[in-house]
Amino acid sequence: MNKKIIFAFIPVICLFAAIVFLKNDPVVHPLKETATKAETTQREVTASITGDLLFEGPLYEWMDNYQFGNYFDQVKPYLKGDLIIGNQEVLVGGDELGISGWGYSFNAPYTIGEQLPSLGFNVLTLANNHENDRGLQGIINTRQLFDKMNMFTSGMYLSQEERNQTPVIEKNGVRFGVLAYTYSTNTYVGSDYNYAIPYFLDANLQFTDEYKDILKRDVEAAKAVSDVVIVAMHWGTEFTYDLTSTQRAAAEYLNELGVDLIIGNHSHCLQPMEYLTSSTGHQTFVIYSLGNFVSADVVVDRSSELFKNMYQVGGIVNLTICHDIATKETTIENVELTPVVNQYENDYQNFRLIPFNQYNETLASQHYRRQYSDLFTYEVIRQQLDQLYDESIIIN
Repeated sequence: MNKKIIFAFIPVICLFAAIVFLKNDPVVHPLKETATKAETTQREVTASITGDLLFEGPLYEWMDNYQFGNYFDQVKPYLKGDLIIGNQEVLVGGDELGISGWGYSFNAPYTIGEQLPSLGFNVLTLANNHENDRGLQGIINTRQLFDKMNMFTSGMYLSQEERNQTPVIEKNGVRFGVLAYTYSTNTYVGSDYNYAIPYFLDANLQFTDEYKDILKRDVEAAKAVSDVVIVAMHWGTEFTYDLTSTQRAAAEYLNELGVDLIIGNHSHCLQPMEYLTSSTGHQTFVIYSLGNFVSADVVVDRSSELFKNMYQVGGIVNLTICHDIATKETTIENVELTPVVNQYENDYQNFRLIPFNQYNETLASQHYRRQYSDLFTYEVIRQQLDQLYDESIIIN
């Protein structure tokens, strides 16, 4: 309390004694801090990461004018944070290039891309084997749409000059350099636009010194303009939990280069996650694959019964990226996986994405896949998740 206010109520005959008593007291400034609190140098950015957005024909046929409807409603609460990252597996080239979700050649209507921000997505990686399904015009149309929407993208470029630059997005005072690569594309890329698609393997699918040098150049450039480097890798073998020697070699090489987070995709099933530590002690968190976030195939050619079933199961990872602006150190913390079942019923009806923590055997028995496999059960899916992830990964 302010002493002047106190003094105003002291009788006059006591005033002199009070002044003498207080004369040698230290001066008190109750409204002034006696020490400046040290400013923290730690910055935290939360992120949600999904598997492939693979829009296939039966899903289009179920939609009303390509509108998502309630398909994503149950998973939207998990798409939260500062960065929400998805791998857009199909071109969004519009009607003029032919809408297709069949035959391993994909192209989506513009409406699909235009709805992605309503789910929270603000980062899309575009490097994948379907990137050239409609040639250069498909690439141009897709990028022009996302540019018009101010959607941040990486892995699809409109010029050599653009390919030579690092896409950077800033959140909470932290700059993120985001790179994306694919092992190959399903169709030949013309020499007049080979800048458009970044590869990390050569034409024989070998991880050669030439392509290591490309990654090194890109990562060093990214580190020069950003605080945290994220790399999306379209890699590995479809329909297996097993990691290829190329996946491991590329992940270890990116770890040695100082990449902070690797987001893998392409396998159409969940794969492990782990921390890698380089020879200098740098840690990289690797998500080898989160499977399909969006898909619509009950048969799944070229796959075993187990992976036809697990084709229907993807995941969302929520994590915290901690960056110290003083030490420049980055750590990946609070990793939590929410498995998601792509639920649809007989003849591709009633599509919806259901978090596995809300799933049960009744729903599994109603899934269209159950007509093809008695092993598509809640219990089998749970056992597969337990097999894939140890106690270091929190499964929601």
